[in-house]
Amino acid sequence: MDYRETFNALRATQSRIDKIEILKQADELTRDILEYAYNPFKHYFINKIPKIRVYLGEQSIDSCAFAVLTCLADRSISGHDAIDEVTNILGSLDAEDAGLFAMILRKDLRAGIGASTINTAIPGLIPEFGTMLAKKWDPTRYTDNLVMGLKLDGNRAIFKDGKFFSRNGIEYTGLEHLTSLIPHNYSLDGELKIPGIHFQESSGLLRSDEATPTAVYHVFDIPESTMPFNLRYQLYKKIVEQLNSEFIRA
Repeated sequence: MDYRETFNALRATQSRIDKIEILKQADELTRDILEYAYNPFKHYFINKIPKIRVYLGEQSIDSCAFAVLTCLADRSISGHDAIDEVTNILGSLDAEDAGLFAMILRKDLRAGIGASTINTAIPGLIPEFGTMLAKKWDPTRYTDNLVMGLKLDGNRAIFKDGKFFSRNGIEYTGLEHLTSLIPHNYSLDGELKIPGIHFQESSGLLRSDEATPTAVYHVFDIPESTMPFNLRYQLYKKIVEQLNSEFIRA
């Protein structure tokens, strides 16, 4: 089953079980398309996809298309150059694959699948954060062994491979005062906050490309660890103590 047949089959069923079985048959090219489309660390920074009035191309998605996606993701091409490259790729593809390339840029293949379903069929293909999320309080689950902390109005941030990412995989930049302190092999979960200003202003600055040298990282988990939380808690507290910075807290 080639990639076109695979995605058509995925769109033709609502059953998650069926989708998993279809994905298990994915060939290498299909897996590449899935990875480029659903890897949360890859964003292509194309706000408006160029429109091609008449599709005259006859090519299929290949290494050239992936090379352009890689350059978009690492920002080695941007601005008008990025638009020109995307326009050239769209113009070289036939109508069906041009539509598929546009879906990759939008990070949604419109096949009713996500990272969880893909990784069930193809383990480890799509990185997942696995972070803790708030849930509705259930008093029936209360125990005497709880860890509680103050709610912070900050930006959720996962530190991975020497960079900070939002839960959606968007990189926070301008945080060299933090990334230079934390060893790049560490994986941490927490919130970024700029002290002394309101959440909206703090969040806007953190999401911009501007340097935010007063941002503080509040650590509250080690997401890739399989240890019980009480042990993770002790470990990340020790890590923060060893880093010994006013900008990193637990």
